[in-house]
Amino acid sequence: MAKKNLKIKTTSNRKDRMFLGKLYKSKLEKIMAMCLHEQGLPINYETKKIVLFNAIDSDVKSYKRTTNGKGIFKNRMFSKVSEISYTPDFVDSESHFGKKGSFIIEVKGFPTPIFNLRYKLFERHCTLNYENVDLYMPRTADDCYETAKLIKDKYVY
Repeated sequence: MAKKNLKIKTTSNRKDRMFLGKLYKSKLEKIMAMCLHEQGLPINYETKKIVLFNAIDSDVKSYKRTTNGKGIFKNRMFSKVSEISYTPDFVDSESHFGKKGSFIIEVKGFPTPIFNLRYKLFERHCTLNYENVDLYMPRTADDCYETAKLIKDKYVY
């Protein structure tokens, strides 16, 4: 018996992900933007890149192939190790960021193990550097509505 090619259906319709002239990567992110707009909160979508670890020049012996798996297994000493950065979905306005009630929102329907590790590093960074910033991770549309209400209640203008 032959295998069937099963394809996972993804949203290709851009209209489903558009809100106020901005294209979002998922419907859930669009819903979050709509909730923030409804509550009168700023919508800053993927505007702040946060560097968790800076890039370094490696000075240890490191035997490996190139990242695509091809090439020679050799010492790649003195190679550059790229930075680890994180760009949250929604952040508070730059003028209000870091003040009481400011927020960072990461909308995630289905977190992967790699995402979970990156998010833990991000939480650690926020704990050490942003005292008054609240983190939110809504996973459903209902969570998005609840998140917007919680932020509205705490937000200081």
